[in-house]
Amino acid sequence: METLPRLRRGHPWLTDVLLVVLVAVPPVIRPEPGWRPVWVQAGVYVALVLPLLWRRRRPVLVAALVTAAFWAQFLGQVWGQEPGRGAVAVAAVLATFTVRGLRRAAAATVVCAAGCVVLWIPAWQRDYGGPGARGAWLTPLAVGLLLAGAWVFGEYVRARRAYVAEFERRAALAASERIALARVAPSPRSGRASPARSTMSSRTA
Repeated sequence: METLPRLRRGHPWLTDVLLVVLVAVPPVIRPEPGWRPVWVQAGVYVALVLPLLWRRRRPVLVAALVTAAFWAQFLGQVWGQEPGRGAVAVAAVLATFTVRGLRRAAAATVVCAAGCVVLWIPAWQRDYGGPGARGAWLTPLAVGLLLAGAWVFGEYVRARRAYVAEFERRAALAASERIALARVAPSPRSGRASPARSTMSSRTA
């Protein structure tokens, strides 16, 4: 169980690659009625997924690129009225912000994504609306739950890391205190005089 966290700390890029794989799978680029050509889908998909590899070094820039690609997906109707691809990428960026404690950047990302979703609602109502239809509201609700879940997950990971770091700090402090006390404490032999030496000193006196 300790191997995975140790491997993650020693090779953080593995986490980035795994995140990109999870966001990019399953493949969704294919010709479909109402969708843009495959080359347009591929370009937008690369803009959504590839920047996640640099989310540690340039989190704000990556968030800007991913959010812009999400808006491009909406404005161009790349995958019709389906927001899932961009929403997953935005959720990954949002989790990165909350893990690092960048709540303002996370809030700005949520506002930008929410604005895009709100503007999308009329199209969903037009395509999926009607008597008894729920698709017009289920989609924005699903996106909202996805972003909220990403925020909660990031806060949990951040709190967990802070707890582990504090536990390790206290354990290291306790160990250093024990070593210091062991060095200062007198040895049992040095604290008492041997009986032979005490007898000889009393005779000479």
